[in-house]
Amino acid sequence: HGESEINVQQRIGGDSPLSAAGKAYTEVLAQYIANGETF
Repeated sequence: HGESEINVQQRIGGDSPLSAAGKAYTEVLAQYIANGETF
């Protein structure tokens, strides 16, 4: 999953917003899926 602000703080729980790295990961993943890439 995408990295969250709580992950960065090494805490567990809650609905935390994505960190900048987590947001970047979602963009890369969306492109990967859109291009029909396979594992």
